[in-house]
Amino acid sequence: MDVDTWIYLTSLIFLWVMIISFANCYEQLIDTRKTKVKSSSTYKTLVSRGSADYAIDGNYNQHYTNCLHTDLRRSEAWLTIDLGDIYNLKSVEIWYRDDSGSARAYRLKGFSILASKNPGFDENDTCYQDQGIVAPETVLEVNCFRTARFIKIHTNKIHDEYGAILEICELQIFGCPRWKYGEKCMPCGNCKMDCHVTGQCDRFGCVRDGYLPPYCKECKSGSYGKDCNSVCGHCANNATCNEVTGSCPDENCEAGWTHTNGRKCDKECQQGFYGRNCSLPCGHCENKAACNHVTGTCPSSFCESGWIYSPDGRCNQACKGGSYGKNCLSACGHCANNATCNLVNGSCPEGNCAPGWIRRRDRKCNQACNDGWYGRECKERCGYCRGNKPCHHVTGSCLGLCEPGYHGDKCEESEFSQLLVIQRKILNSVREFLAFKKGKAELKANGTSPTDLK
Repeated sequence: MDVDTWIYLTSLIFLWVMIISFANCYEQLIDTRKTKVKSSSTYKTLVSRGSADYAIDGNYNQHYTNCLHTDLRRSEAWLTIDLGDIYNLKSVEIWYRDDSGSARAYRLKGFSILASKNPGFDENDTCYQDQGIVAPETVLEVNCFRTARFIKIHTNKIHDEYGAILEICELQIFGCPRWKYGEKCMPCGNCKMDCHVTGQCDRFGCVRDGYLPPYCKECKSGSYGKDCNSVCGHCANNATCNEVTGSCPDENCEAGWTHTNGRKCDKECQQGFYGRNCSLPCGHCENKAACNHVTGTCPSSFCESGWIYSPDGRCNQACKGGSYGKNCLSACGHCANNATCNLVNGSCPEGNCAPGWIRRRDRKCNQACNDGWYGRECKERCGYCRGNKPCHHVTGSCLGLCEPGYHGDKCEESEFSQLLVIQRKILNSVREFLAFKKGKAELKANGTSPTDLK
């Protein structure tokens, strides 16, 4: 190859590398001032060249004379890189030997990349493992998401008579400084330890409760606690609960909710109460059913006896207007002194009924006196109503005529008894007259003038 061709090819390679580097916004972490490399061996024929330093010298020419080249007929080959500081790794890019048309990338089949914070490596540090099925590209970039300082490229695969070999012409390692991530290397979230270059926190998770792994962003509204696995309670005015403890601002809960502990508003009102601060007593729902802990409404459209199902469905209005019983559909009886009957069973206070109504065992006073009786406790007997018709059960008055010989509103006054009264009056008058006559005769016999009696 003449000099001009070499310069032309080298310029193309440099231009291509610059385009790739510009497209990749992650930082290039190899710094020859502090990055140290070491290989398992050096090809003896290239002892003056071919050392590990050739893998990071900035020369992307893939001729074997510009490459790290480990020795022949070895059971394994490796290259270690010490970046000098811990970084969040994103990827490793390898320029493998590719000269004179004799591509040797098949020797890379089955290789692995390991990354660790410490110089020692174990299988848990593997961030990339080639499947070993086809030969990799001679320029190959693979992901290696690790927080690490030390990187190891390793192979123990033997593909020809020369044993396990590495022939790496140049390396680039992309990523971000520790505790930063992403193409623009933004600060990590709230990780307890490290985050990967993807922004995900490592296995140690978030710095405290109230953050959602793996990126450890604050819990979304409505969740709190470890890994944001707990659901917020019912804070007043749809306020957001504390992302760590779950407590509500100012301890205020939505109507129908109260606290168990920690001001979380996560407990329904105690049965029998509802509303803000659970301060309102439930109404009288049918069968003593619990009312809705938020609105106070009863589960059915029926209330306990003595209460009416109001438009708000709360069964908190007592029967009115002389009614009682289920849905207040029954009318009260006739209690004494216009007293109100019991709202539930309709009984009168102390069982006392108004005149004209019977006191029964249920004390409802809703049955009129039996025929022939009237008045308080139905102890008054009716008068002589014609045709044995009943008298009015309250007043005792006959609704029609009286039987012959009786008169008055109640048909209790007998005409015979009136004759006796008249007769008695006549007899009294006769007696008075006779007494007068007798007295006059006696006066005359005694010589007394009748005028003296004046």
